[in-house]
Amino acid sequence: MCLLKLLAPPPWKIISVLYASSAQREREREREREREREREREPTVYTRKRFREKDSHENYTDKARTMKRVESNHVKVNRQPVATGKQTSNKRKKPVEKHPYQTLTEDKGLCVPWTQTESLKRVGYGAFRVGTSGYVYEHWKGIVYPTDVSHKKWFALYTSLFDTVEINYSFYHLPSEEVIDSWKAQAPSGFCYALKFSRFGTHMKRLKDPEGPISLFVDRVARLGQNALGPFLVQLPPKFKPDLERLKNFLERLPDQYRWAIEFRDKRWLCDDVFSLLRSHNIPMCIHDHIDIPKLHPKVLTANWTYIRFHGRNYQRQYTHDELQTWSIWIKGVLEMGHDVYAYFNNDFKGYAAYNALELRDMVFT
Repeated sequence: MCLLKLLAPPPWKIISVLYASSAQREREREREREREREREREPTVYTRKRFREKDSHENYTDKARTMKRVESNHVKVNRQPVATGKQTSNKRKKPVEKHPYQTLTEDKGLCVPWTQTESLKRVGYGAFRVGTSGYVYEHWKGIVYPTDVSHKKWFALYTSLFDTVEINYSFYHLPSEEVIDSWKAQAPSGFCYALKFSRFGTHMKRLKDPEGPISLFVDRVARLGQNALGPFLVQLPPKFKPDLERLKNFLERLPDQYRWAIEFRDKRWLCDDVFSLLRSHNIPMCIHDHIDIPKLHPKVLTANWTYIRFHGRNYQRQYTHDELQTWSIWIKGVLEMGHDVYAYFNNDFKGYAAYNALELRDMVFT
């Protein structure tokens, strides 16, 4: 026993090893998240057929795993044996693996390009734009994009179906002038980018001294030009308690030639005083279903246009037909008021975001 005690490592060494291994795993996760953000500079696309999967949604917390998990549907193929003179085997042939859905770009006739929906807009109604949050996801290969198409062509495929996309890259990094110019060059006529405001102003400074972050952000992204520049989304951090004076000071310094929307992640902000303050500046409260907010986020209009984000449970859940039908009815009512509506799906798991966005658009325009 004494010998075992002498050979056993001291407790502090065991703790240090466990801590080092935990820190290493966290660094690997952060590097994977960083690589995902870097890929946000490029594009994505989808197909129109709705998923009708009956398999359970497994609770993946690491998006890197979802990239590797592309499930296949086994299709039995019955063929007559070829008369070759050789003795044929009675063994069952191995089923051919086939993906249960065509990719969006291969789904000819099922996806209506957004340019063909322009004729469905009526005079006096607001404009409806719908897309996805981000457009470069490795795990969309074989679901949204064909596997044999290079990353450089994804954006062209995406813009053939959607007229807008929400850019998350600008939340983590200030885009360089070269990146902005490339976005502008790639965007077809009528396409617009919705950009997330820098987290430096929201999560680090928490709306304090907003002049610097606002001017730095606006001066850079203004290079996109009015045609390609869509709304700006200001996403506040969770557990950020209401501070009306600070919010008022921030709103007063926002350039009014651009469209700004505010997304609250703390339910304490959802009160009449905040709604009144937003209305006084004609700034919409982003309507969303993030887990930090109660299940039914109030559909309160605080401006003459609105911004909707569909996060889905853990960014993995597919919205049902009935859920989207309910949303389409509400959106139609807002459009009838002459208000523009921007909607973005963030449930990127298995390409649900693209399919749900196309389905909602079809419902609104029919």
